[in-house]
Amino acid sequence: MATLSPQDALLVPRLRKAGIKMPVRMILAARKVKLPLAYAAALLMKETGGGSNVFGHDPTIFAGAGEVTEEKYLAYKRQRGPTGKGGMQGVGPTQLTWYSFQDQADALGGAWKPQVNMIVGFALLKSLIQRNGVAKGFAAYNGSGPAADAYGKDEKVAPFETLLRESPPGPAVKKPRIPLHWWKQFVYGDTDVQRSLLTKLANVAQDRGPGMRVFIRSGGRTFAEQAVLYAKYQRDGSPLAAKPGTSRHETRRAADCQLVFPDGRQVDIGADPTAPALLAKRNLHLPVAGEAWHVEER
Repeated sequence: MATLSPQDALLVPRLRKAGIKMPVRMILAARKVKLPLAYAAALLMKETGGGSNVFGHDPTIFAGAGEVTEEKYLAYKRQRGPTGKGGMQGVGPTQLTWYSFQDQADALGGAWKPQVNMIVGFALLKSLIQRNGVAKGFAAYNGSGPAADAYGKDEKVAPFETLLRESPPGPAVKKPRIPLHWWKQFVYGDTDVQRSLLTKLANVAQDRGPGMRVFIRSGGRTFAEQAVLYAKYQRDGSPLAAKPGTSRHETRRAADCQLVFPDGRQVDIGADPTAPALLAKRNLHLPVAGEAWHVEER
């Protein structure tokens, strides 16, 4: 059974005082999927006032049904049906609503269990932020339209970053360079991909010119992480996601990339006019139409 690190244990009273109802479970779930704690805490505040294990209030079945217990959840699921045609309701601390997200949590031990519920919700949020950025990632978690946009802009992350002394992840964060592998001078971000891909991307950055780097927005994914993205695609029709088991992200031979210029400007790698030739030179390509960021090895 996973336990808190001594450093994380010190954060528990701070989180509880700030309104997080189950801080230990939140920390363990967030660390498991590698979501910054500030984002995890903000999601719980937005969805259930700090992480209450309750049913939602959508105008459908089990609206406002109170605490999510195993007995009530199984009754809800029987009424919901295998593909949600009987109606769907938000469940648990992260308000998993779409049937496939609930089923994913059930496969991990039960959507009615707060920590399991958080693991699935946090993994979904992480994927959406990697694809869209923080505000739009939170908005996509909520849905679409003006209400979702307002949800995304509702600033709850920064206070938790201050409280937990975390810095936002991403290109703006300057981390000490560890001179272990030469490619780290040119490639950064979600670098959990094959070494060969990292080397080729580093060569592309060098070929593009002095001071150029490649930022990997999304690299390797687990089957479960791909399943979350695919379920989102099935539900909303976008963004495009491959069926779990077929994505090259799962074999760590694909990466969603941006070119970073010396002045800090960033563009999707395929949007740069020199990209096709530079990628082809290193045996890389952009195989998905309309996705100027998705690079694969040939």
